[in-house]
Amino acid sequence: MSRTNQPALLVPIHVAALNLAAPKTVASEMADFGSLPYINTDNPHKPFDANPNTAFISESIVSQPFQNQNFTLEKGIHLHWDLPEALKTAGSDNTKFPAVPNRWLITRKNIKHVKIEKQWVLESDNIFPEKEKSKSIKVPLPFQVDRKGRPFRSMGRLFTLDDWLTDKEKHEYWEDYWPYPLAFKG
Repeated sequence: MSRTNQPALLVPIHVAALNLAAPKTVASEMADFGSLPYINTDNPHKPFDANPNTAFISESIVSQPFQNQNFTLEKGIHLHWDLPEALKTAGSDNTKFPAVPNRWLITRKNIKHVKIEKQWVLESDNIFPEKEKSKSIKVPLPFQVDRKGRPFRSMGRLFTLDDWLTDKEKHEYWEDYWPYPLAFKG
């Protein structure tokens, strides 16, 4: 996706921040797509079955209630925001949800001095390269019979604003895999 000349939607949202002085174990995501079986081709000379004892069905990857306290939030500030109702409501046909913003500018200000201390850009639709490790959520890729490698990728990448403005790398995005926009119901 191009970073210039794109339409912009400025939306007021409610943000909650959790400041952790030490790591904390919390509930994990509802489904761990990283647990799906696949043929690992990290070493093309020695491919192997990853997660061979896991059935390729949802029951194998869905978190079990009251047994999912296995995700660790690192020390630091963790943000949570909720999209406005207009972006979480299907259209008149009750099937299509509006596209949601995929670039988020996060600004830390010193309120006393009204000074911006640091800024980041979150690309919520950024799909990580297959072999790159990330703690971001995992999303399933569209099914392809001839696909080799992981049937999932990590999604969402955080840059400092300066790094984002000067980044020249080619990245993959949601639109490279799916024919519909990133929406509340994904």
